[in-house]
Amino acid sequence: MREKGVDVLVALALVREAADPEIGLVILASHDTDLAPALDEALDIGTAKVESCWWNPDRRWTGPPQPSGGRRVWNTRLRCGAFERAQDRTDYT
Repeated sequence: MREKGVDVLVALALVREAADPEIGLVILASHDTDLAPALDEALDIGTAKVESCWWNPDRRWTGPPQPSGGRRVWNTRLRCGAFERAQDRTDYT
């Protein structure tokens, strides 16, 4: 699967989980700013709280995706060790 396909799947999952009345918190683990429209939609739904977390190996502050209209979501920046422990090492091929 190409990266763009993964972005679409992540965006769909974010919105789907945010709309589920059984879900109280959705965490977007990405620094891809292309996902900002999905954040907007998840916040507009208003069912679940939405946060983000990410780790930038280059240690440059590029910032996580943010929703439009000046709205902000809580972001947790992971340190290298926490990022390593959080990785999904499953081979999905």
